[in-house]
Amino acid sequence: MSETFDVVIIGGGINGIATGIALLECKSGIKVVILEKESEIGLHASGRNSGVLHSGFYYSPKSLRATFCKRGNAELTHFCKVNGIPIQNTGKVVVCRHESELIELTKLANRGEKNNIILELLPASELMAIEPLAKTVGSFIYSPTTSVSDPQLVIEKLLEKYLLIGGKIKYSQKVQVLFSNGETAIDPQLKIEAKYIVNVAGVHSQKISQKIGIGNEYGFIPFLGKYLSSPNNLGLNRLVYPVPNPDRPFLGVHLTKTVNNEIKIGPTAIPVLGKEQYTISSKVSSSEISETLQSMWHFIRRNPRKVGKFLVHEWSTLNSKKLLEEASYLLPEVSRITNWKKGNAGIRAQLVNLKTGELVEDFTIKEFQNSIHLLNGISPGWTCALPFGRYLAEKLVIPKL
Repeated sequence: MSETFDVVIIGGGINGIATGIALLECKSGIKVVILEKESEIGLHASGRNSGVLHSGFYYSPKSLRATFCKRGNAELTHFCKVNGIPIQNTGKVVVCRHESELIELTKLANRGEKNNIILELLPASELMAIEPLAKTVGSFIYSPTTSVSDPQLVIEKLLEKYLLIGGKIKYSQKVQVLFSNGETAIDPQLKIEAKYIVNVAGVHSQKISQKIGIGNEYGFIPFLGKYLSSPNNLGLNRLVYPVPNPDRPFLGVHLTKTVNNEIKIGPTAIPVLGKEQYTISSKVSSSEISETLQSMWHFIRRNPRKVGKFLVHEWSTLNSKKLLEEASYLLPEVSRITNWKKGNAGIRAQLVNLKTGELVEDFTIKEFQNSIHLLNGISPGWTCALPFGRYLAEKLVIPKL
């Protein structure tokens, strides 16, 4: 006999748990279950990310990322402090490697102003007082509200709260959705029925949604985020980021201080074939290879020269010497560290518009019948999770129940 729930959430990452908490707090007596494909939580993006609570100045003012990042930073900071989770308000500097980057730096500062983010655009002479180890040309941005925490501890404490207020979670659940009696339903083999389905399965969300014809206009390219880490013997106080290259996606290789007082260099953005290909040698199915190559072809054909340069650059970062070389432009003292080790790699989830070949740069939500699908839970998804989960629950799910 099947169990019946008001809402079934596919995916036990931070977005799934945050949505579950919001649903339970919003409507008393509601029955919610999370279906997680692994035997425990935090094995993928929610436990493998950098642990940075972004302040929100990178994102287009009209985007969902900008809408939720500042609020998410404040809420996640409060959650960590209340629950005794280590968190450090490190702040962050964005530095220029060349004079040619000053224009982009100013654009970045202006975007932060439009997003109502606290930051300062300062002359290079003031960098010594904020982060003496960093190096810049001309100017830099100082973001005082950027912080770091432990992503695994955060998701574990959120799950504890979710279970405490009445939520359920089932592990080792390989979920498929289908049509049944004119509605979206969970595969009957799992013996679970739901009035409403929330698909927040991370890199697998699109594959799940396509079974019912949602998201076919998109493809998917996984990017491997590789890190190097070492004890913070240099005494780095702030996070140090480069000015993002407008011709390349992502923020570029940067230096992060962790709550365990380590320095991390990374992440890379190396295109790989598998959605869980955490090493180059990881086994990937032929079907996944075919799907990724198709998406990659659409991405490359949009601008072969620019994309080609980006791909060559990223593949070069497989060599740790290249990572250290890039980091030394931001923090010259990095060359003094010799005991680097490989950190816990992650996969950057990235949706591709198959018609335009462009990488989709915002959260992408699709509603269909009695279901909702988050197809592109990109960075800063971890920072945004608490208000974003509440948005999914209160604005999109509860009105349909």
